Amino acid sequence: MVQYRVCAGNIADDQKTQRVEGTPLTTTKKKLVEGLKVQAQHVREAILRMVYAANSGHCGGSLSAADIVTALYFHIMRID
Repeated sequence: MVQYRVCAGNIADDQKTQRVEGTPLTTTKKKLVEGLKVQAQHVREAILRMVYAANSGHCGGSLSAADIVTALYFHIMRID
């Protein structure tokens, strides 16, 4: 299987990597995933605090999207 790293919507050919199905993640990727999990937990806590402070709202959709938004914002997107 060929994996691509997407940068700002473009597939960079020089960043193409081969990965065999079932191989364990590298230590760097494990650290990245663990860091994103911690950040997603902070995002969820902030969502709950905001909904509680507003004394209204539904937090279900926001909580379910926390992992995706965290990965996009803190890893994929280039924020300057």
